[in-house]
Amino acid sequence: MIKSGYVTLIVAVVAAAMVPCVLALAQDDEERDELGAAAVARFLRSNLPEHLDDLHYVLEEEGPEAYAEALNDARDLLVDYLHFRDLELGLGDVFLRSRRLDHRISEVAEWVWEAEDEPARSAARADLRAAVSEQFDLDLKLEQAEVRELERQVKKLRRELQEHNDRRDELVDEEVNDILSDDEGDDDDEDDDDDNEEDDD
Repeated sequence: MIKSGYVTLIVAVVAAAMVPCVLALAQDDEERDELGAAAVARFLRSNLPEHLDDLHYVLEEEGPEAYAEALNDARDLLVDYLHFRDLELGLGDVFLRSRRLDHRISEVAEWVWEAEDEPARSAARADLRAAVSEQFDLDLKLEQAEVRELERQVKKLRRELQEHNDRRDELVDEEVNDILSDDEGDDDDEDDDDDNEEDDD
């Protein structure tokens, strides 16, 4: 039977993947890679200690290769947290509350599977539904914030597009002048080269 902590890690990764992230803070791969194992461990220790236990279990029981994959998944959690923290006030806490429910959901799911009779199974299933429902509402808040951010970006792009349209002739003239300036600079360089060659002769 798979250990509960490992199941929880899988649930955490799947749940986090369901939340669409623009990853505004650590969007580039290089920035993401700078979040090393120590930074990930500090984040988990302070905010999601159960997930840190999962990492230790994977390292001990599954080996370095599985640990590297699990560490990448944990790094994604940190990146997403940083994104939501900076996206809107309070969203970082919403993200953490949702991820903390991962362990609760995994635990209660095992109660359903291991229930010895129907009343116990029904009670555990009700608890599971309550936890999933709470997490769903939290993730919905995150998704709504993403939509608001996209709407702000679209609004900004529309303003820029309108400005370009209003300044069309001015911008075209500037582009023409830039092109001619570049061509004149190239001609001057060629003349200088010719003069240098004559001096050498």
